[in-house]
Amino acid sequence: MGYLYTILARFFASIMQGAAGQLSLSMAGIFLLSLPVCYSFAAYSLGISYKKFGLSMPNAMLIAIVLTTLLGCVFSYLYTKVSKDSFTILSLGSILAFEAFVKSFDELTGGVLGISGIIRPSFIKTLPKLIIFSLVIMLIIVLVQYLIIQSPMGRKIRALKEHPVALESLGVSTKSTAYFIIISGSILSGIAGILEILRIQFLDPSFGGIPNLIILVSIAILCVKAQVRNLILATAFVIFLPELISFLKFPSALLGHMRVLMYTAILIILLRNISGKFNVQNREA
Repeated sequence: MGYLYTILARFFASIMQGAAGQLSLSMAGIFLLSLPVCYSFAAYSLGISYKKFGLSMPNAMLIAIVLTTLLGCVFSYLYTKVSKDSFTILSLGSILAFEAFVKSFDELTGGVLGISGIIRPSFIKTLPKLIIFSLVIMLIIVLVQYLIIQSPMGRKIRALKEHPVALESLGVSTKSTAYFIIISGSILSGIAGILEILRIQFLDPSFGGIPNLIILVSIAILCVKAQVRNLILATAFVIFLPELISFLKFPSALLGHMRVLMYTAILIILLRNISGKFNVQNREA
């Protein structure tokens, strides 16, 4: 059952972060590649507050969310001050910069050895309780995501990508819309990071980073159509497919490579089919 719980926990956390990717990358066209930084930053904020400063776990979780929100404000400010191309490079570089920071300040972050002994609070002490808690949080986020997509804010987000000039002409600030997307995306990624670190209870520089970005971008690419159903299906594909491939009887030395190759081939086929079905012209027609 431990294996099943692990996969479910990853699935729920990936849906939360995938919701941020769907809003920013798929719907708004903002290449917010710094979401893995928010994912790792929230986890480290939790671990440092709990282990280094002796805060209780609920207070450490609250501090982590608040600090991640402030980090989202920083990224949203940078988005309005630089070009889109520069912001993409800046947000991608922030992943490497944060990893270097974590490895350098070992007295605070534990360096390459990381932070161990992160104990779950009593109400989610066991893994099944954590899974139920994660499920509840995920359902709330999915419901909010659905309401956003169906609301006027959802239309503003799509207009930010497709017709930003028309959006401004209607008296809607593109900056405020971008602020909402980036800050809310940072919070969602932070919540996902907190739940993931509570599951593994150990933190090191390999947490998040480029592997997390690959999963996030894969989900966002597959969420071409702004629907919650697409978010859930895309996340299920990205999370469960590699696990299903692991049950195939490949030689152990080739299993990892075969999983990557099969996943890549299937992803390319899906992208090719999706790109022909869901484009701006067809949706507007």
